[in-house]
Amino acid sequence: MTQAPVSPKATLRVAMTQLGSEIGDVAANLAKAEEYIKRAAADGADVIAFPEMYLSNYTAQVESRELAEPLDGPSLQALAAAARAGDIYIIMGMPVTDPALPGFIHNSAVVISPSAGVIGAHHKISLPTFRIGDLLITEGNHWSPGTTFPLFDIRGWSVGVNICADCWVPEIPRVQAVNGAHLLVTISAGPSVWREGWPIVLRTRAIENASFQCYSNVVGAYRNVDFFGGSMVISPDGNVLDRGPIGEEAMIIADLPFAELHRSRSEYPRLRPGYDRHPALYTDLTRTTTPAHQRALAAGQLRQSAEHEQTSIIAR
Repeated sequence: MTQAPVSPKATLRVAMTQLGSEIGDVAANLAKAEEYIKRAAADGADVIAFPEMYLSNYTAQVESRELAEPLDGPSLQALAAAARAGDIYIIMGMPVTDPALPGFIHNSAVVISPSAGVIGAHHKISLPTFRIGDLLITEGNHWSPGTTFPLFDIRGWSVGVNICADCWVPEIPRVQAVNGAHLLVTISAGPSVWREGWPIVLRTRAIENASFQCYSNVVGAYRNVDFFGGSMVISPDGNVLDRGPIGEEAMIIADLPFAELHRSRSEYPRLRPGYDRHPALYTDLTRTTTPAHQRALAAGQLRQSAEHEQTSIIAR
């Protein structure tokens, strides 16, 4: 017998942290997280989110090979107990091992339910390569990309989770929204050099997907890279409902009325196929080469054909 879906809670209370964490010290970071979970639960939050790779520290990329845990690992068992004790959902950024592929490590956001423990994880899809100051970020050298877009049921709300660069790729939150997400949560290790860009990206994702957008970011300086904090909660119309300070640890708590989602999507529809969206016209988005690449490939093939013909003539 199929279980009837749970109606979304009328108002979802979210807690977004902006925290630093000790490089490679999972035990210390876990203890700190448990204190914030207790605080959020005492304030009546339904869900609390921690920044990208919080549990090991984002800059501990090499160390994450040894610090990664399975989804039934000791840290997640402790977090499941904290979720039960506080009757609160937890979204935790941490390195996770792949059970099917030994040696594959994911940069993950693990979602923990107060009643069921770990209910799944979003594995970061977009793994960038860039330099900030003295630190060369080569995520693809250490972590394997995710390939799916899971949605998580949190008090009847459908929640899509993104990790940092995932939010900067419009297609990823869009897939989550058209698959039914009411709320998009982005956990991040956003460096201060992009402090001005993040609010623009987050508000844009909220507006174009007619979804609430929440943001939890790292704060502090690690391995000569500064992270700015600045967590945010944004309405489906792009209005900032709450934001955290810049450059200091904090936790912001905000209420999300489901009626606001209904109002926004009915007053200004943005997601209806055939009316607002025309997926059949967007096939260019599925190409793995651009027209310029295709022309270059064709030119190369013609050149090889001409060279082959010239060689054949000389041989004759």
